[in-house]
Amino acid sequence: MLGSPSDPLLATLRQLVELLKTHNERQWAFRLGGDLERLQEGDVSAVDHLLSAYGGMGSLNDLYLCEENGHKISGVETQEMNERLRELTGTIWQLARDRRG
Repeated sequence: MLGSPSDPLLATLRQLVELLKTHNERQWAFRLGGDLERLQEGDVSAVDHLLSAYGGMGSLNDLYLCEENGHKISGVETQEMNERLRELTGTIWQLARDRRG
C-alpha cells in the first residue's frame, strides 16, 4: 500500500536518497526526497513525477557518481557505488511503472 513503511517502492527510494546524500549528490537527493515525502503521504501523483526523472538529457539515467563530478566518493568505490545506483534506480523504475498499471 502506498505510504506504508513496508512498501518496497518507498524502501528502495529511501535507500537511493540516502546513497545520494552520502556521496554529496544534492540535486537528485532533494528531487527524489521530495517524491519520497509525497509518496509517504499517499500522493499517487508523485509516481508520475518520480518516473519523469528517468527521461531525457540530464535525467537520473545520466547520473554517474565520481570525484570529477564533485561527488564525495573515492576512486576505488566508484564502480561499486555506480552499480548500486543502477540497481536501485532500475528497481524503483520497475516498481513505479507497476504502480501506474
